[in-house]
Amino acid sequence: MSTVDRRIAVRRRQVAEDHARGRLYLVMWGIVGAIAIGALVWAIQSPLLDVDRVEVTGVHRSSVTATLEALEISPGLPLVAVRSGSIAEALESDPWVADAAVRVVWPNRVEVSVAERVPIVVIALNGSDWLVATDGIVLAPAAGERLARIEVMTADSVDVGAVVPSDVAIAVAFAAALDAEVAASANLTVGEGGLEAVVAGYPIRLGTGEDMAEKARVVSALVATGPPAGSTIDVLAPSRPSIVAPTSAD
Repeated sequence: MSTVDRRIAVRRRQVAEDHARGRLYLVMWGIVGAIAIGALVWAIQSPLLDVDRVEVTGVHRSSVTATLEALEISPGLPLVAVRSGSIAEALESDPWVADAAVRVVWPNRVEVSVAERVPIVVIALNGSDWLVATDGIVLAPAAGERLARIEVMTADSVDVGAVVPSDVAIAVAFAAALDAEVAASANLTVGEGGLEAVVAGYPIRLGTGEDMAEKARVVSALVATGPPAGSTIDVLAPSRPSIVAPTSAD
């Protein structure tokens, strides 16, 4: 064999060895990768990264606990199975829940924070009383709560979780802006002729449904002055309110 042939043979052997080493490296890295993936899967699904605690804050009247139980958000659940957005959406389906935030805290905790709606008025229609929040959401049947009361003559029924009709929403906006001290004495009626109101025994001239929050603040301030019994409070123009004294009988 000539020198050239020997060199070619050596080179071919080196190339074959390089290819073999390359394949060996690929196999080794494949094994290492498989081990790493297996270890990661084991760690994720192991008790090391399970939910140990579910911490809930802000709950007073909502069914957050029952919803979490229905979703099986409880100790032992792998943290990677916690879908914060979906859980928050499910919690907010409860009319009492205005806002919900769910946070995964590694390695073993889920935090749930809830902001609940607060009943601000009682609406009455067809012999039933319902609690309603400031944003007009019907929360639940009333149970004797001492709140502003709205008699509704323009609707037959309401559903829990629904928003009250627009004419009732105007009355809710007025009642919600009254001072707490006088709100419980407020009685409003939503009828075909519009909105009528009596606050602390004083008839209120409200006019249109505009500027209801401002009108409520003015009414609260005027009621606090103690107008004569039988007076009417006029807030048709809340920037120029007046107290109309009762007329004397002849």
